[in-house]
Amino acid sequence: MKTITLQNVHFTYPGKDTPALDGITMSLCAAETVAFVGLKLLAGLYEAQHGSVCWDGVGVRAMDAQSVHRQVACVLQDPLHFPFSALSNITISTGSLVEADPQRAMDAARTSGADGVIAALHRQWEALLSKQFKGGQELSGGQWAKVAVERGGAAAPAG
Repeated sequence: MKTITLQNVHFTYPGKDTPALDGITMSLCAAETVAFVGLKLLAGLYEAQHGSVCWDGVGVRAMDAQSVHRQVACVLQDPLHFPFSALSNITISTGSLVEADPQRAMDAARTSGADGVIAALHRQWEALLSKQFKGGQELSGGQWAKVAVERGGAAAPAG
């Protein structure tokens, strides 16, 4: 995919009165990094009440959900804390707990600032990120945020 366009998009969450998006028109180009409230609309998880969301001119509702999801790296505002190793917390975004492109994971770690978080862990990439288990470690909220950004970067399609 090269371009995602939104044309006069309106969206209100179910059960809410105030619109989250009100007449948004914009274009997102491949290889751009943007923060956007409304990612679920871009990924086809929600439908706009008015307007259109298109990927390379094709409406997101007409697209295969799996092909859309492979193109989107989602970083949640409240990141998930998986009781796995640091590496598995990153690779889960790629659909695997054990397979990762080491260079891509390291690049994502450097970009997100998580490389410092990982380096400070007792067993680094093998550190278990859960106090629930013997020898597990817990991260701070800011550290989890960096891991979540890295998770998105590791999943993002190569530019």
